[in-house]
Amino acid sequence: MGGALRWNPGPRDEWMARMDRIDRLDPMETGLRHRVKRAVRQMSDQHRNIRAIHGSIRGALERGGVQDARAALDRLQSAMDAHFTLEDEVFFPALHGLRPEFADSLEALSREHAGFSEVLRKLIADLEASGVESFQSGFDVYAEALAAHERREEQIVATLVESIVASG
Repeated sequence: MGGALRWNPGPRDEWMARMDRIDRLDPMETGLRHRVKRAVRQMSDQHRNIRAIHGSIRGALERGGVQDARAALDRLQSAMDAHFTLEDEVFFPALHGLRPEFADSLEALSREHAGFSEVLRKLIADLEASGVESFQSGFDVYAEALAAHERREEQIVATLVESIVASG
């Protein structure tokens, strides 16, 4: 399994530097600035946690530890549910309220969240029913698609935050 895909969502430092531009908002917008930066930081922390869990799953699979992989998958499912809830119920609606012109992009990301949750449930069932080999190929595709989603998400959020700063 040495050729397995590795999680690589994109340059973290560049993205966080772009998020720091939120400091340019008018001082009257302090509460908004604080909430947006906090949500961005929380989102970034959750992305890191999800990548770490992906590593645990890969390690367990490389060792042939189906039970360890299953435990890590349970952690991943919980982390993904919490992450998607934060974005779909708090962060994206707030950004949509600030910049309605981004509604289509934010709604597309939310729809993808539902798809990722469904695919993860199917992958877990596949691991239990078919074993490691069948699961591994599906998980590689899932991880690649999730990394691409995260890159798009971070680009959209960065663009949106920059538009808020530019108009603020």
